[in-house]
Amino acid sequence: MRWMMTALLGLAAWPAAALDTRFGPVEIAPVGEMEKGLLFQGEVLELPSGPYVAFIEAALHDWVLIAVSQGGNACATEYVWAKLSDSGVDFSEVFGTCAEGFELTEVPAGAKVTSPSVEVGQGPVSFIYDGERITEVQEPAQQVGWSIGDPGTFWLDSYVFDFFGAAELQDPLMEMMTPEALATAQENAELGGPFAFEGDWIVGSACEKLECETDRVAVAVSEDGARVVIVLSEAGQAPQLFGDTDGPLPASLRDLAPQ
Repeated sequence: MRWMMTALLGLAAWPAAALDTRFGPVEIAPVGEMEKGLLFQGEVLELPSGPYVAFIEAALHDWVLIAVSQGGNACATEYVWAKLSDSGVDFSEVFGTCAEGFELTEVPAGAKVTSPSVEVGQGPVSFIYDGERITEVQEPAQQVGWSIGDPGTFWLDSYVFDFFGAAELQDPLMEMMTPEALATAQENAELGGPFAFEGDWIVGSACEKLECETDRVAVAVSEDGARVVIVLSEAGQAPQLFGDTDGPLPASLRDLAPQ
């Protein structure tokens, strides 16, 4: 799954440190040594949450969307709207899912920022700003357009997170795994690299944030898409194999869960 911003203002390059508006320029500026603020009409204003990092991500009418972060990987990115006027700036509450990436669209109620959920298996979350408050809306899980039996090469350059989050795979996964094992696999799918070829298989692996030494999950899809095999490992437990385990397996899965 890839997320991007739908540009709503000119040809500005996003993200940016500064932006010209009809009320004058706005610019990300330091507040002391460890905090970023917003420079507007000659005054540096503190941003909600006192972020260590901030960028101007987009603009809609007189509203400026700012990405904020405390650094580190506990929460990659959140957002705040700055509503500009002759009298100054009004900030919205801080919002977001902590996941990177977003889509911005204009809706009748105002501006809608949609971000991926950090909960695998759940759809994205939308945050609608009407100029005064933020309303959060849980969107349905998204179809990815793949079913077991379709070519496994579909997953090349996608992530284990995407695999476990695909709406059309929830029922097949429930048939392969117990609800408890599936929930654990989804938790362990947080961090990892993209699927890649391993012989006649397309293989991806991931781990739970801050627990990568012990809590892992790997997924292998045969090139023809007919076989799906999942290996789940948790601290203090023997690795578990799920799916179509009859027949040869890719070496990386055999190493994780010897048969």
